[in-house]
Amino acid sequence: MNLELLRPFTTEEVKQALDSMHPLKSPGPDGMSPVFFQHSWSVVDSDVYSCVLQILNEHVLMHNLNHTYIVLLPKCKFPEYVSDFRPISLCIVIYKLASKAIANQVKPFLNTLISHSQSAFSPGRSILDNVLVAYKVNHYLSHKHEEAFSSMVRKEEAVGAIRGGSGLQVNYQKSAVVFSKNIPLQTQVELATVLGVNRITKHEKYLACLLLSAALYEKYLQVSKRRCGNDCKAGRLSVYLKQDEESSFNQLSWPIPAYVMSCFIIPEAVLNKIESIHGCKFLLGSR
Repeated sequence: MNLELLRPFTTEEVKQALDSMHPLKSPGPDGMSPVFFQHSWSVVDSDVYSCVLQILNEHVLMHNLNHTYIVLLPKCKFPEYVSDFRPISLCIVIYKLASKAIANQVKPFLNTLISHSQSAFSPGRSILDNVLVAYKVNHYLSHKHEEAFSSMVRKEEAVGAIRGGSGLQVNYQKSAVVFSKNIPLQTQVELATVLGVNRITKHEKYLACLLLSAALYEKYLQVSKRRCGNDCKAGRLSVYLKQDEESSFNQLSWPIPAYVMSCFIIPEAVLNKIESIHGCKFLLGSR
């Protein structure tokens, strides 16, 4: 693997990277999309090979090739906050060719390089796996006494040694701990002090999914209602109704509720409510 990653890049890899790019991607500072290079390859191939391989093999990147446009795309019709925008980067095509060639070279080894506890960025793994694990762990701890959690605290010294060796650090500002209601308040305070994180009454979300089943479905149903109502007011409903049923539902439902629905079985009563909101009968099928 190491020899494969250290070998020089070839012209075939550059061409493969170009062919895999969408031809009409938004242009960057160079004002060009990949379609120009794909259609004019017989003319520009030697210059592109020379430039990209110089970056990859000789580690020489001309300053003007490193320019990037940062574009903020609004998520809603009337954005008011920074969170209402989604940032994207528009790079020069030559830069994207070099980065894509590197990614293609590393891709076959991702299963080896990425830990099995990381459930994304690798074929055959899904980020949904960690959602289900977190949900089950939360359910387990919420039904155990302090002994179950104390055994985790006793591992803090070993975890600290691993952090020191790996360079990985816990972000204490983003971390919190939740306890079972069976654990006395004084014990909760002491354990939270040992861990150095804030004590909270409940973990509401993990990877955008609610961990408390009682609030799970109603929460996302409200989001779906709000999104549907906003789209109706904005006059976008007629556009969605022209699409097929699945695309229409994905457009009208906020992406996060659809994401949750792929993790958990949604009660039929909730599906009936969603059907009444969207005015279509495709979720339950023939029943």
